[in-house]
Amino acid sequence: MLFWSGLAFFGLQLLVGGFMEVSPGHRDALFQRKLTDSRQCLRQADPAALKVVFLGSSRTLHGFAAGELTHIETGDVATTGSRGLSQPVVAYNFGARGFGPVGTLLNLRRLLDAEVRPDLVLIEVMPPWLASGMVELAPDRIAPGSLSFAEVQFIDQFATSRTELWGEWAWSRALPCVAQRARMLSLVEPNLLVEKERIEFIDLDAHGFDRLDESYPVAVRDAGRKAMEHEYHDLLQNFQLGDLQRNALRHTLQLCKRENLPCVLVYAPEGPAMQRLYPPAVLASIEHLVVDLSHEFEAPVIDGRHWLPEDAFLDSHHPMRPGAVQSAQHLTTALAECWPQLAPRLTRPDLACNAGAKPRLQLASEPSDATGNRQRH
Repeated sequence: MLFWSGLAFFGLQLLVGGFMEVSPGHRDALFQRKLTDSRQCLRQADPAALKVVFLGSSRTLHGFAAGELTHIETGDVATTGSRGLSQPVVAYNFGARGFGPVGTLLNLRRLLDAEVRPDLVLIEVMPPWLASGMVELAPDRIAPGSLSFAEVQFIDQFATSRTELWGEWAWSRALPCVAQRARMLSLVEPNLLVEKERIEFIDLDAHGFDRLDESYPVAVRDAGRKAMEHEYHDLLQNFQLGDLQRNALRHTLQLCKRENLPCVLVYAPEGPAMQRLYPPAVLASIEHLVVDLSHEFEAPVIDGRHWLPEDAFLDSHHPMRPGAVQSAQHLTTALAECWPQLAPRLTRPDLACNAGAKPRLQLASEPSDATGNRQRH
């Protein structure tokens, strides 16, 4: 009797594991929800609207109110002799907590596999995520159990430990009711878990934006800054560009180029407290990398690091809701400045015709030198 009970238990586990493999919504419920919402958001928009997708980390998720990005002023009296040309826009925020370059690449591949094809992709550059010491493939970031077999095969090249990646994935399929217990119960009955075990499924708006509160007490913001400094101080002081992270970012840009998807590299806003953590030489190495990628893939760079003051953030790198709205407004202006370069690369003629001007190459500003000053030539 015990033998048959055990056999039935393991048979059930394998059945559930197989079901998870063919059911993306049960592997990664949050992405599936965003995918469904993004389809609806893009489908209901003006057919002439430029379809924009944000990809990145929690800085993107909390930092850009995508619904505020409604149009780009493409007319420029100085260059076109016209005024008031406006391109309608619909934007969706695919930022995700704990995601860096690898997660960004994963989400772009998933979108394209699901036949969600934006007109423009905004790719976040999150400098700390480019460090060799950062690990994305972890249960609280990109959980191996949330990946399909094909995704694990692809992500394998970016894993710091392939044995650990495959081991965790196999465990999640062989015993899903054990390995995925917290994820499953968080989705269907979170009250059965103690608070620290719950995986919060975030409250998104129609454009994928997860807003923080309008404001927080000073003590809460001070604690947030201290937590940020504790997390990033040593990492940035001993910073070295990671080959895995750099390759993942390059793969994302290569995928955009292969799919003929115009893209923009975007530095998300940072507060002064966060910016002070970067040694000048570290900052210069990051900017050199971004400039090189910008030129190689003809991807403009938008630098939003100085858009917001310290009091706009919860912790000097996650803006509160008013800051996220301001960031979207700044982004609208920055995209208008990039428009003459972007428009000729858009695949829809009704969008490109709004450029009105011949393309002019404006890729990235020159990087800082080792003292933090801007280089001029």
